[in-house]
Amino acid sequence: MALETVAPLLVKAAFPHAGQTCSAGTRVLVHRSLHHSLVEQLSTLIKELKVGPGLQSPDIGALVSRDQQRKVQDYIDIGTQEGATAIQGERYLMVPTWNPAAL
Repeated sequence: MALETVAPLLVKAAFPHAGQTCSAGTRVLVHRSLHHSLVEQLSTLIKELKVGPGLQSPDIGALVSRDQQRKVQDYIDIGTQEGATAIQGERYLMVPTWNPAAL
């Protein structure tokens, strides 16, 4: 399957309900030769996601609580401490809404 087909599917898998579902994708295994291209495509698609209140039909809405906000930030911090590089969104926009994060 072409990366142009896969990338949008990965974004949909990672960010349903602001990424707060147990089935939200958290990792992607990709061959080294495809890594750079996939990261570029994912970064572009993630930056295009609309973030906002549910009544404005966003792609991503608010997190359910401040506790969930702390959990998301903890996962981002753990990932970067373990060597991940943030390609998009490391901090929240407005409490408790986040820029979609991708490491």
